[in-house]
Amino acid sequence: MQFVDVCIEYPSGISIIDRGSYDAELGMVYVSARVRAFLAVMHESESPAVITASWDGNEAKLIQSTVDSFAVVSVEPPAGSPRSRLGARLVRASWSKDQRQQFGRFCHTLTVSSIVGVVGYVHAISEFSIWAAMNVAALVVIGVVTYVVGMDSMNGE
Repeated sequence: MQFVDVCIEYPSGISIIDRGSYDAELGMVYVSARVRAFLAVMHESESPAVITASWDGNEAKLIQSTVDSFAVVSVEPPAGSPRSRLGARLVRASWSKDQRQQFGRFCHTLTVSSIVGVVGYVHAISEFSIWAAMNVAALVVIGVVTYVVGMDSMNGE
């Protein structure tokens, strides 16, 4: 059992939002006695309501199956975010345009730093080895990744 938000909307514009409990095994949502009494009164004078339940981003359509419970007809999982997959979506999801541009500039600064690091490292190598090549390759990869993440955060602006 978990708590869900139950929203009851009538065509006349009346909306009721209350808490209920969802039994996933039975596919039932149970509401309070107060809401059941209200639904009984409204049933006499109103058209049928649209009843939904939401929890953890999921939204379910409900139909009344018994006096005290509603059966779950369908469950829609949360919609995916249209943002790109690069970067930390959770961190950058609510940034303003200026903050995104500053982060992009910071990433481009790291890109330039890695390029300078590659040039300095190559000129400082006295003996070329596989470890030196791996270090140079790592700096190049870091430069490319920070450049792409910086461009993505600026959204081409």
